Amino acid sequence: MKHISLLLGASALVLMSLGCSSTKDAASSTTDSGKSDGTDDTSTDVDSGTTTDTDAAAASDVVNGCAVDAYLNATADGDTREIVWDLSVASTEAHCMAIKEGQTVTFKGDFASHPLVASGGDSPNPISTKFDAATGKVDFTGAGKDGIYGFVCGNHPSMMGAIYVLP
Repeated sequence: MKHISLLLGASALVLMSLGCSSTKDAASSTTDSGKSDGTDDTSTDVDSGTTTDTDAAAASDVVNGCAVDAYLNATADGDTREIVWDLSVASTEAHCMAIKEGQTVTFKGDFASHPLVASGGDSPNPISTKFDAATGKVDFTGAGKDGIYGFVCGNHPSMMGAIYVLP
């Protein structure tokens, strides 16, 4: 989204320097999503052909089907932080889990049939660098590890989720 805004801003500067106008004409369209605050959800500028979605920032916080407000809170010291790593993982509450930096998540399953692969979210992803296949554990200890880290099965793309690491 930021790239689109920068591109549109740069285009406006070029048009102004050429003495052109970037005003919308009768062919421009706006779609009202019915938001109660009177703002439009989506608009299309015919001059640029670019569609912008004002809700895209919220959608960018969704990693592998896990929305920021839907994570299982497993941040307390005594909480269980285990994910059963099988074909039903995406239908379990634990596939979207919130933990604190410094905590460990254990994946329980057959990693030969269901290889755990880092996918989506922030980088570098501790799932790719700190996963111990012998124990199924991923350690989220270390500076700069707070963020959202996605995972997926290398053989079954429907097996996915994310760990939301809080500072």
